[in-house]
Amino acid sequence: LSARVMCAEAGGHLDLRDNALMGAVPACAWSAPRAALLLSRNMLSGSVGALGPRVRRVLIAHNMLEGDFGAVLAGAKDLEVLDASHNRLTGELFSGGALTALIESGNLRELHVARNALTDTADRPVVHAALSQIASLRAYDISGNNFVVAAARTRGSSASVSGPTAVHAALHLDVKDRKSTRLNSSHLCNL
Repeated sequence: LSARVMCAEAGGHLDLRDNALMGAVPACAWSAPRAALLLSRNMLSGSVGALGPRVRRVLIAHNMLEGDFGAVLAGAKDLEVLDASHNRLTGELFSGGALTALIESGNLRELHVARNALTDTADRPVVHAALSQIASLRAYDISGNNFVVAAARTRGSSASVSGPTAVHAALHLDVKDRKSTRLNSSHLCNL
């Protein structure tokens, strides 16, 4: 990929979705001052860098991108929509102060990170603790990652979960009616 094209300070957006682009995304492309970086459905590889503070929309789903996800979000204070699903991202969903920054900004509306290798810990669970703190969040999908669950409720009773556990959680809020619809929320499966 051409660094000249990918790193240009366009201010608007870079839309290269649905092509057969291959190779690594230049490091400067992630932090370039632009409103949107749209690279979904290619064959891009390499590490995802830290997003710039002015980027509002990042669509990088269905590639082979890697990297520590917490570091990606650290400086993205204006981020509104992120779809990084179906990649190879690792690390905790909100490490390095990213959660605090997103809560304070009040901008993040959609977060889709399904089918990566993201983790959390029993003392810092993602589903019920961290995501619920982001008041602006209207839709998310974190299914297909490596999240930890200390205990599960099965039909009104408390039961311990031993071994790896899959957490499937998706949320969609109908803002017009102020109704919440949870899809597969807290659905637990021992692997």
